[in-house]
Amino acid sequence: NLDSRQSEGIEQKPGEFGAPAWSPDGRRVAYVVHGPDDDSLWTADAQGEARQFVTTLPDGGSLSWSPDGARLGYLSGAHPDAPFGFLATYDLAARVETVLARGPLVAFFWSPDGKRIAYITADTGKSQLVWHVAEVIGGQERVISTFAPTAHLDFLLDFFDQYALSMSFWSPDSRHLVYPALGNGETLSPGGAPTFGDVVYVAPADGSAPPRAIAGGRFASWSRK
Repeated sequence: NLDSRQSEGIEQKPGEFGAPAWSPDGRRVAYVVHGPDDDSLWTADAQGEARQFVTTLPDGGSLSWSPDGARLGYLSGAHPDAPFGFLATYDLAARVETVLARGPLVAFFWSPDGKRIAYITADTGKSQLVWHVAEVIGGQERVISTFAPTAHLDFLLDFFDQYALSMSFWSPDSRHLVYPALGNGETLSPGGAPTFGDVVYVAPADGSAPPRAIAGGRFASWSRK
């Protein structure tokens, strides 16, 4: 509390997770608690009280609220080829968990309208990553792009849940994704030389067209509006 300069602890032993996540309205915080068998996901109010158990998270996880605060999204579960084994959402009102994807999962990002989640898997056979977009309701999924990340993106993905608070790969209208990757020999300007270095791509989130290289660049983010 900045006025009283006092802090209040949540007296539950922390589990394995990236970072606590505040709800969009700032009224609740989500975090992971260590248990005798598995870690578990909880929420509490801003004073660390009114605690509510959400779901079990085997092997800990990384979490993020939907833009409207109605759902929590999280990665959890072990996988031999990636940090996580499954992606799920939890409807806090209906108290229903929905698993959206399984496999070698790396990161995920809510669309601004909260209707879709863009997530990244590891293609270990090709030493590349893959963008997917899944519908939150219904779970319909599509592959957007297979790519080799730039060094800057590779670093961000280790802490994606924290970076997602201040930057967005999603366009404000939830129709496109922007991301940096190693080029595939595109010519970025008339008469220019093919590039295999760091390139910024824009891709339609519905998969209706292939990603388009727009500029050279190590990193990219969309404005919030």
